[in-house]
Amino acid sequence: FPPALSESAVQAFWVLRDSVYNGVGPESVDAQANSLLKSIGEQQLSANDRALLEARIAYLAGRAWNDQKNKKKAAPWFERAVDAAHSMIALGGETPTALVALAEPLGELSLLKDLGFLISNGPKVGQYANKALETEPKNIKAWLLKASALAYPPTVWGGNYRKALETYATILTMAEPGLPKDVLFD
Repeated sequence: FPPALSESAVQAFWVLRDSVYNGVGPESVDAQANSLLKSIGEQQLSANDRALLEARIAYLAGRAWNDQKNKKKAAPWFERAVDAAHSMIALGGETPTALVALAEPLGELSLLKDLGFLISNGPKVGQYANKALETEPKNIKAWLLKASALAYPPTVWGGNYRKALETYATILTMAEPGLPKDVLFD
């Protein structure tokens, strides 16, 4: 978290994340996300830090709605996360953090939207993950995105289940002492 972020906002983020992980109703998660977004809007943060927090919060809110199979409520949150990630890239370049913040909601939107969106954007998820891994080879979130980009599409669109399983196995060896809670959830 950015040092300028208040402790109460940090705690609110952890509550939001755990609410999503624990299957709390999406209406409650939505309210938590909106409250937290308002809180970070009132704090002295850099534009890049604000965009990162917005991307993470919106992604989590989208996940909560998506877990309840509500595409209409999930998609706008994921779109907001994509927009925030694009802002991060415009401000600070294609850092591993920005690329992962972009690839995660883009992958979710590729599953929620129409075939044209999937064809145009689905392959970008693995590309962004690979770019992130070029500069940060132990980025577990990027490895997960790379594995998912191999596991989900059919073979004709670049899917490769064997490589996906090998990639998931690589993640396990990288995190022998244990996987972070976020990674376990994904």
